[in-house]
Amino acid sequence: MTLSRAGIHKLIKESPETVVDLILSFAEQAKAMEKQAQQIEQLQKQVAELKQQIGKNSQNSHKPPSTDGLQRPAPEKPKAGWRETRQATWTPGRNTPAGRNTG
Repeated sequence: MTLSRAGIHKLIKESPETVVDLILSFAEQAKAMEKQAQQIEQLQKQVAELKQQIGKNSQNSHKPPSTDGLQRPAPEKPKAGWRETRQATWTPGRNTPAGRNTG
């Protein structure tokens, strides 16, 4: 509802009850908006606290490692096993086991 100043004065003269109803409606809406603003502020605080809790683990707080849950940091680099090391250093003819003929 869009009214000009003149339109509002005309409405007051012709229908004062409508104006009273509008003012009461605006007051109720203002109360509701105030309550919503308080709820938004509380929820924003909760979100900030929860974000802070999510970021904590045993490495950056006093929490024990058992509270970290199932998420473990990935190992940096797996160590090479015996076979991988042996294969990487093997040279034909040089690493022949003793007592075995090669040719």
